[in-house]
Order: sequence, then C-alpha cells, then structure tokens
Amino acid sequence: TGGDQLDILNTTIKNAGYGIIDIGGFTAEAPAALYVTNSGNMDDSKIIDSGGYGYYNESEDRQFFRFRRTLFQNTALPAIRTNMASVEYTIKLAHDNIFDLAEGLAAYLVVGDGSPSIWPGLGDDNFYLIDGNIQAENSISIDEGGYLKFKSGRAFIWDNENAEIYCRGRQGNPVILDGEAGTPGSWGGVYLAGRFRFEGTIIRNGGEFILPGATELANVISAIPSGASWYREMIYSTISSSDGYGIVVEQNTEDFGYDSPDKFNSFDNNASGDVLRK
Repeated sequence: TGGDQLDILNTTIKNAGYGIIDIGGFTAEAPAALYVTNSGNMDDSKIIDSGGYGYYNESEDRQFFRFRRTLFQNTALPAIRTNMASVEYTIKLAHDNIFDLAEGLAAYLVVGDGSPSIWPGLGDDNFYLIDGNIQAENSISIDEGGYLKFKSGRAFIWDNENAEIYCRGRQGNPVILDGEAGTPGSWGGVYLAGRFRFEGTIIRNGGEFILPGATELANVISAIPSGASWYREMIYSTISSSDGYGIVVEQNTEDFGYDSPDKFNSFDNNASGDVLRK
C-alpha cells in the first residue's frame, strides 16, 4: 500500500501469507497476510489462517499503523511483527484485539533495541517475544497483563536517571518478565540504575550472563547511586528461578529493602540466593 493513509474496516483476510511477495517495487522478507508501508488503522476486522505472520513490518523506522478490535486467529507465525519503536503505535491500551493462536506462539514479535512508552497487555497468556534489548531511552509503562519473553542473549537495561519504568501488575493479572525458554538462565535479566516502580511483577529465569555494569548473575541488578531514593520501589512482586541471585544490590549503591516484609515481595528457587548486598 502507498499514499498517505490506509484504513481497513470490517474486513476479513483469510488464507493469505503463503510465499514471498515481490511485486510493484516491493519485496517482502517473510510471508504475511498484511504488509503496510504507510500509516493507518485496521479496526473491527479479522486475519485468519495466515501461512506466515498476520501483520509484518520490516521497516526499521517507526510505523503508525494501529489495530483495534481485530481478531488474529491461527497464524503460523506471530500475529504481529514490528520493530520496537513501533509497538506503542501498533496497539494502544484498551485495544480490544483478540489473539487466538497456537499454544506457545508469540502474539507479537518485537525486533531491535529501544523502549516504547506503553506496553499494553495482550490478554490471556499471549506474550511479546523480545528479540532485542529494552533500553532506557524514555519512560515506559508496562500495563497489567503485559507478558514479555526475552530471547537468549537479550536483557532489560534500565540505566537512564531521567527515565522511569512503571510495571502496573495486579493480583491475578501480573506483569511478567521471562525468558523465551522459560528455564533458569534463559535471558540476561533486569539492570536497574534509573527510576522504577515494580508492582505486581514476576521476574524469573534470568541470570544467563553478567549484565553490563554488573558483578554477578541475577534476575535483577540494583545499581542506583546512594542517596537517589525518589520513586524507586518494588512491591507485591515475585523474583524466582534465577540461574544466579534473585537480586544483587551492587556495592556503594542504594538499598531499597527489596526483601523487607512491608514490601510483600517473594523469592523462590534462585540458584545462588535471594538477595545479595555487595
């Protein structure tokens, strides 16, 4: 598609996504039911039985094409594939999209590095598969039900003092940060050196490698300079199944009492121990 804007309304696309398109000066890298090269919306529609992706954005640039109240059903590959910069412009909070996919298939494949401002939950056990590193370029919010699985070799690096991460999990609908394999040591984990609030968040299966600036394997590395205490808190969260420590508080950094009873955090099955204070 070309031009200024494409709006697809009340439309069903079935049985597409077989083969690679090479027409009209456009060549796709992978099979998909829908490719878009401009801005627009797909509302109240369905993509069913695609032989590849549902929607595929191969550009490295931010793309403004948004899905609302759309069903993705039985796609052979993830329903949506974009670069990380496009996540918040693809689906918004209260998007009401439905992902009816094979068990274990990612609803949304995210490639490249960056930090979208908003990560909406995808419903049920549907998850984002992160093939890149989340980096603190700006403040972000991961909404309740946000489920992010990181590929091997990837990590969540939060080291911007002027940026804030807020994970808004709730009882029965947590935020989950996990490795793709779902086994201890299947991704790098989280490095915290900026403002944060984790509430109702599950962080598990980290400790694959020592994160940049860290000294130990862990699900979470806390490396906030001493005296920097404003808006940094972890409550009602679970840190589990690390291949190293649950949380490491690095030397000469602020201790936010992650294991204090009044934080209501829990720790389980961390190979080297729950909280290490260097």
